[in-house]
Amino acid sequence: MKKFITGLLAMVMMLSVLPVHRVKAVEKEDRVLVVGAALNEEEISQTKELLSIAKEDTIEVHKVTGEDIYRFLNQKDVSDSVMVSSVLVKFNTSDGVRTAIETPQAITDVKSYQYSNAAITAGLKDCEVRVASIRPVTGESALTGIYKAAEVYGIQLDQDRLIAGNDELETVQDIEKNNTENKDFNSEDFSKALTQIKLEITNQVDQSSKTEINTGDIVVIINNVLDKYDLNLSEEDINKLAEMLDKYKDTLNSDNLQEVRDQLEEFGKKTWDLATDAFKKAEEMGLWDKIVNFFRDLIKSIQDMF
Repeated sequence: MKKFITGLLAMVMMLSVLPVHRVKAVEKEDRVLVVGAALNEEEISQTKELLSIAKEDTIEVHKVTGEDIYRFLNQKDVSDSVMVSSVLVKFNTSDGVRTAIETPQAITDVKSYQYSNAAITAGLKDCEVRVASIRPVTGESALTGIYKAAEVYGIQLDQDRLIAGNDELETVQDIEKNNTENKDFNSEDFSKALTQIKLEITNQVDQSSKTEINTGDIVVIINNVLDKYDLNLSEEDINKLAEMLDKYKDTLNSDNLQEVRDQLEEFGKKTWDLATDAFKKAEEMGLWDKIVNFFRDLIKSIQDMF
C-alpha cells in the first residue's frame, strides 16, 4: 500500500509540471458581407473587389433575398433578380452610423447620408457601411442588405423600426423626385433638416409622450426646420413627410430614446458638423410651448364659432 501511494504521488507530481494548452476563444468577426441574391459567383468576386476585400480574405458571404424583404418589411413578391447592390458592414465602431458608397456611378438614386439616416431610424448604431454595385441600380435594396448584415451579426431587430427606416428612405426618394425642378430644393440640406426634425421629435417625446404629439404638431416642427434651411416643399410633400415621421415617432420608447438621440447627434455632427444644441436653445425659447398654444388657440377659435 505504501508503494502504491508513493507511486500515485509521483504521477500527480509529473502531471502538475506538464504544459497546459488553453484553447484560445475565437473572436467574433465584426465585418459582415451581404451581396444581392441576383449575383453569380463571378459577380460576387467583382463585388468583393469593389469593396476592397482581398482575394485571400476568407470573409463569409451572405445573400439578401426577396424572402428577406418579406421577413423584414412584410413586402411580398419581390424577386431575387432585383437584388443587386451589396454591403460590407463593420459593427462596434463606437463612432455612430457612417456610410460610404464605393460605386457612386452605379448607385443612381440613394445618397450615403440617406442610408445612414434611415439605418438609425431602423435601430442600428455604431457601424460603418460600405455600399457597392456591379451595375447601375437605384440602391434602395442595399438598406435591406444592411438589415440582413445586422441580423447575421446577432443584433435583435424590431420589424416596426425596420419598416419605419425603409419608409423613410422611400419617402425621401419620392420627395427628391418631386423636386427635381425645384430651384429651392437641395438634397443635402433636406437630409440635414430631416435629421434635425427627427431629433426635435425625439426630444419632444422624451419631454412629454408620443401620444401627446399628433401629426399637426409634427407639421409645425417640419415647417420651422425647413424654413431654417430655406426649403420650400409642396403641401403634398410636407404631408407625406409628416406621415412618415409619425411612424418614426411611434418607434420611440423609453428604452431607445437616448440611444436614438445619441446616434442622430453623432451622425449630424460627423456628417455635416451640425450644431445639434440648437434644439436645446429652441426649448429654452419655448418653441414647444408656442406649438401647443397655437393649436390650443386654434381649437378654441373653432369652438367659439359654434
